[in-house]
Amino acid sequence: MEEEFYTIRATLGFGKMIDWEILEGRDFSANFPSDSLAFIVNETAVKYMNLENPIGEYVKWGESENYKIIGVVKDMITLSPFDPTVPTLYTLHQGDFLRFVNIKIASDDTAVQGAIAKAQEVFLKHNPENVFTYRFLDEEYEQNFNDEKRVAKLIGIFSIVAIFISCLGILGLSTFMAVQRKKEIGIRKVLGASMRSIWQLLSKQFMVLVVISLIIAIPIGYYFSSQWLLQYSYRIAVDFWVMALASVIIVGITLLTVSFQVIKAASANPVNSLHAE
Repeated sequence: MEEEFYTIRATLGFGKMIDWEILEGRDFSANFPSDSLAFIVNETAVKYMNLENPIGEYVKWGESENYKIIGVVKDMITLSPFDPTVPTLYTLHQGDFLRFVNIKIASDDTAVQGAIAKAQEVFLKHNPENVFTYRFLDEEYEQNFNDEKRVAKLIGIFSIVAIFISCLGILGLSTFMAVQRKKEIGIRKVLGASMRSIWQLLSKQFMVLVVISLIIAIPIGYYFSSQWLLQYSYRIAVDFWVMALASVIIVGITLLTVSFQVIKAASANPVNSLHAE
């Protein structure tokens, strides 16, 4: 069953360094020599092993050793941020061999450069035959999201362009409508129609088209958005309020665009409109 688990060998103070959250039990401690045969497990590992009370349970690991579970920590991203959390076991490192050393340092540039120089000095002192190399964890995680950031940026740009083109189309249609119905607007004003009633009459046909388009677009947009999010293990849900807010914004932009031409046409002198006809 070892291949089902991801094992992290740590030293004392590892949990404090990564600021993990202990849900049950305790952290590794130098006051307990028996911790050399102990595990701290994550939530996913507890669920995988179906343990109701994991603290104090023993897990057989390797050929013959039984490891005691002394703590349960909250799930953390230890591998790819795009993959689901795997059952993870944390155990104290034994021996002198280390593949990686994680060091937590302050974020300002002076502290970073000083810490790197000090780490290199210690490394070369104990292992002068090998090359000292290092990576920054935040930069590695940043690279994982570069593609998503580029896609998000492109989607944002194309969305703005699409909205702008749509507004131009609505503005053109409203202008054409105002010109075509100039005589009708003039007659209505002569007969006592208010600007509000004229605005409602001319805006109504645009709003009907917008409502129909929203009825078609919202289910399609919700479906494809949900399907796109399924590729991510850590994702948000597409809530109804997001679609509602988008609908309100679309209606608002349409009314603002149409109202400009409608109010302009309704404010014109009806005598000039009828005389032009």
